[in-house]
Amino acid sequence: MSRENDIENMDTAIEQTAAASGQTEAEASLGTVTESDVNASEESGEKSGEKSGKKNGKKSKKKKSGKNSLLLDLLSFIIRIGWILLFLVVLLQVVCGITVNRGERMSPMFNDRDIVVYYRLDKSVNAREVIVFEDDSGNVLLGRVVAKTGDTVDIDERGLKINGYYQTEKYAHGDTVMFEGGIAFPLTLGEEEYFVLCDDRSNSLDSRTLGPVPFARMLGRVMLQIRQRDF
Repeated sequence: MSRENDIENMDTAIEQTAAASGQTEAEASLGTVTESDVNASEESGEKSGEKSGKKNGKKSKKKKSGKNSLLLDLLSFIIRIGWILLFLVVLLQVVCGITVNRGERMSPMFNDRDIVVYYRLDKSVNAREVIVFEDDSGNVLLGRVVAKTGDTVDIDERGLKINGYYQTEKYAHGDTVMFEGGIAFPLTLGEEEYFVLCDDRSNSLDSRTLGPVPFARMLGRVMLQIRQRDF
């Protein structure tokens, strides 16, 4: 009986030892898994941080690139506007000029408030062309050239006579007469002088009272008109 108890006690001790050993291995295994999971989690966090940092860096670069592109576009736009303004200044101050016709002196071809564009560079005008000129007071006027350098102009009861020939002028209306206090006829034009008349011959603001227009006072030849009724 004593021997059987000893055997049972030994078996119990062995089972307890085995159970303790198994529990220890399980705890060790659990501890190892837990540490591995922690390490893996840390590595995953580091990689995620690196990716996030790279994305933020790319976004920052894109923002900077966008700002630089906007500034370049704005600078390019300003430069273009500057070139356009420079072109307009040269065009209007050197090549062409703009004035507004005042009154009905040149009707029916030019009406009051018509915008007139004239060409400055070529002042070699021919008879019957319309020019823009200044009078002695600096007023800008329009007039039609009827005679040039070397021509002899005369006006009598029958009308306008150039170099001894009476002129038929389809663009003129009204009688071409002399005005009291105006210049004396016949008149031979000197070097670079033009005799200019209004199309409305009842108006006296032309060479009949102002005298011949010198080349220095001629601003240019009319090349374009914009009717005031177009506005």
